[in-house]
Amino acid sequence: MIRLLCLLASSALGATHLYAQEHNFEVEPGQWRFEDSFNVPGLRIADSRTTTKCLAEADAQKSLSEIIRDMTGGRDNDCNVSNMSQLPGSISLDIACQTSEAGFQLQSSGRMRYEYGRTSYSGAMSGSLVLQGQEFPYEGQAFAERIGDC
Repeated sequence: MIRLLCLLASSALGATHLYAQEHNFEVEPGQWRFEDSFNVPGLRIADSRTTTKCLAEADAQKSLSEIIRDMTGGRDNDCNVSNMSQLPGSISLDIACQTSEAGFQLQSSGRMRYEYGRTSYSGAMSGSLVLQGQEFPYEGQAFAERIGDC
């Protein structure tokens, strides 16, 4: 269940049918380091991880819906995006999702804001999870940077 919470909320997450104005994000191919953390104090969940991955040319350009689908393990969660604002190099949005797995009903709503460029990005999110009718606040951060060639 902890993994489900992290997958759903850590990218606040899962919107595969986001919005009509789909935006593509393009980064430089190469070796990337990804760092993220996620905290739900009321559930005593604190998850932090660092990974590296080689991004091939084909992986270096994705739409926002593809990125969120990847972050949620390919799940098609019922999500809605609203209040999206884009400026060169940044995006912010509200997202609300719901899912059920192993008999648990989970809803998530929150605000995400990301700054991005071709060789790095950083972002933060905050919101609340409703699990079996009980509400828990959450917060998370993410950072990635290109660290070299593959």
